[in-house]
Amino acid sequence: MENKNENVNFTEEQQQVINHKTGNLLVSASAGSGKTKVLIAKIVDYILNDYAKLKDILVVTFTNDASQEIKSRLSNEISNSQKEKLLAQFDDLSTSDILTFDKLCIKVIREFGYKIGVNTNFGVCDAGMSKFFQSRALDNVLAKHNKNFDANFAHVLDFFYDSRSIEQLKVNIINLYAFLRSKSVEIDHYKNLLNETYSQNFNDNIITKFYNEKLLEAANYYKAEIKKLFIDAQAINSTNICEVLNGSIGLLSSFGSDVEENIKLLSLGNSLETIGTRKLDDNEKLIADKYGTLRADCNKRLKVFAGCFGQIGVEQVKKDLSNSKNILFGILNLIEEFDIEYQKMKKNYAVLDFADLEKLA
Repeated sequence: MENKNENVNFTEEQQQVINHKTGNLLVSASAGSGKTKVLIAKIVDYILNDYAKLKDILVVTFTNDASQEIKSRLSNEISNSQKEKLLAQFDDLSTSDILTFDKLCIKVIREFGYKIGVNTNFGVCDAGMSKFFQSRALDNVLAKHNKNFDANFAHVLDFFYDSRSIEQLKVNIINLYAFLRSKSVEIDHYKNLLNETYSQNFNDNIITKFYNEKLLEAANYYKAEIKKLFIDAQAINSTNICEVLNGSIGLLSSFGSDVEENIKLLSLGNSLETIGTRKLDDNEKLIADKYGTLRADCNKRLKVFAGCFGQIGVEQVKKDLSNSKNILFGILNLIEEFDIEYQKMKKNYAVLDFADLEKLA
């Protein structure tokens, strides 16, 4: 028979949480709404209904304070109970798995780390110690590059940092390293991604491909809209307007899948022709006005695309992309060297940092 927590008043929703036994359950509740109270009642309910013993239950929290509060309140609940099933669990409370994520990771690694070749006799590197080790590790890496002149390293500094600011570089390398580690992906993955992004085939380069897709998307949109006006102009036998519209459709149709050709076309500064409004009747003026709005918008968009690549030319675009790739590879190489040095330092002192705990667990 289920425990109805007769000494405590619960809302209907809270009681549903307490009584739920099978499958996953997501509970969303604001601060001060009684989450801990419900959690304690749920644990008690499990025990009293022989659904689980305390040693079978895992409770994970974000902070030590939260886990200590749960243990304290559970201790009071058990101590004040008259029920033997609950009292029998008291001895297991001190060793129960009511702990933070970090402590859970530590427990898993200490117990099973040998399976993945980890020395289970490790210390935990706190934030302060981690910052100290990281600073020393990065200093070692940068000193090596400064001692033996490294053109790629100098290029990274010149491109990103005024006056070759080593301190700003250090901050950014450490921040990038932390970000990449949070993704639990090796550096080689990002190097492969760079090779895919900066493909040697100009048309397959992800950057130029994206640029071309957006260019064609715009060109096809305006072409379709102008074709509608062309049909209207044909219907009223406006030869002059048809001629201008046909020229604009031809210009927009000249953009295709070849990125190099598109950049060359844009570098010419071509734009949609205007329609002279003299000697137009009312029907023609209506078409001319609609075209004028489209023309202004389209020319503005083409100018933006020309500004991206068209005005600097294909060869310069290729050179810039190659330089970008080399610089980004240079940064990834620095991060990789830093990681090796940092891991070596932690190994020498037999410590793991919090990111190691999460990854290894």
